[in-house]
Amino acid sequence: MELAVRPSTCSASGCLCAGQLGRRLDLVEAKVLSHWHEFLLYKSEAQRKFEDLFARRRGRSVNGTEVDRRLEKLEESQAECFDVKLAEVRSCCEESRLDLERHWNRQAQEVQNIQGRSEQRLEQRLEQRGDQLQSFFAGQVAELHRELRDSVQGQEKRLRQGRSLQHR
Repeated sequence: MELAVRPSTCSASGCLCAGQLGRRLDLVEAKVLSHWHEFLLYKSEAQRKFEDLFARRRGRSVNGTEVDRRLEKLEESQAECFDVKLAEVRSCCEESRLDLERHWNRQAQEVQNIQGRSEQRLEQRLEQRGDQLQSFFAGQVAELHRELRDSVQGQEKRLRQGRSLQHR
């Protein structure tokens, strides 16, 4: 039983799917109410027929087997009608459940995709920050090497000057 046209895509917010699912559930509810109304009409018609049957038979002897046969036939047709309607409702409910399940799966996939992109951006930022820190520390190390070399050269120069003053 087709209830609504299914789109091939869903919006990121899920409103489109939720709206369509709501409409489908409304249609299922309308069908259930329609079937229930049909059942009540059928039941009242059957009751009227029995009342007519008994009204016609008043005063005459009632053929119990004929009434029992008609009653059984009516009960069987009611049961068949009810089973068909119940199967239709179950089918609609199952379709709605599957649609809802697909909707939630799509939403979960979208969330995973968003999280994956966020993690990739975070990794890229961390790598950039790591490269910046590495460059900064390399500059600091080079500066310390230069200061150390200047200090060592200054100490050697003073040491040489001190020796040259001692030799004089």
